Amino acid sequence: MDVAHIPDYLLIAMREDWMKVATQKRSLIMSERILDAAFEIFSTKGYHATKIADITELAGCSVGIFYKRFGDKEGLFFTLQHRYFAANRKRYELISKADASQAISSVVRGFISRAINTMSSNVGFIKAQVELGLTNPQIADARLENVSLATDHFLSLLVSRGMLSDQKEFRNKLRQVIRTIYATLTHIVLFGPGPYALGDKRLEDVLVEMFTDFFRQEEKLREAS
Repeated sequence: MDVAHIPDYLLIAMREDWMKVATQKRSLIMSERILDAAFEIFSTKGYHATKIADITELAGCSVGIFYKRFGDKEGLFFTLQHRYFAANRKRYELISKADASQAISSVVRGFISRAINTMSSNVGFIKAQVELGLTNPQIADARLENVSLATDHFLSLLVSRGMLSDQKEFRNKLRQVIRTIYATLTHIVLFGPGPYALGDKRLEDVLVEMFTDFFRQEEKLREAS
């Protein structure tokens, strides 16, 4: 199979048997159309209320074509989630180049701002992820990939600047801080605003201060050692 022109997330989907093997350009284009439609429908209706017919109607194809491309709705969602994280991975690659010359405070604020904007732009899909993740550990585990991407981004930045004393210990602490940030934002998405809404600038300031304080404390520990 010639895989040079096939995105990695589709190769993963084929390997995991979430979608049928496809190499022709026409088949790949149709797969992407179905994924685009699925993202919109899942974001609107949630996972369980979405029907295959809803997706195919928006994609402009038959239910039969859907099953020629994907095994079932769950496999489609797995594929969609991997595409979602593949886009995030590319985004971090670009961000890493820009952040290399920025002060840590600027990097932290940029990260928090992007996280809030991403949540705000994908509220429905995030709700669908959580909805399915309650009964499917594979979805829940995959959501943590986003945390790992952010953790690795900061870790690489700090290592390159000589600001890291114990990489393993720091990685674990950093992952926990980032998980807390995403958990806070996810809680707002699921249950609505508490003290602050997603669009409230004060939310960004609070999370930036929390993240910045973490770096301050780590810097003190590093100096003390």
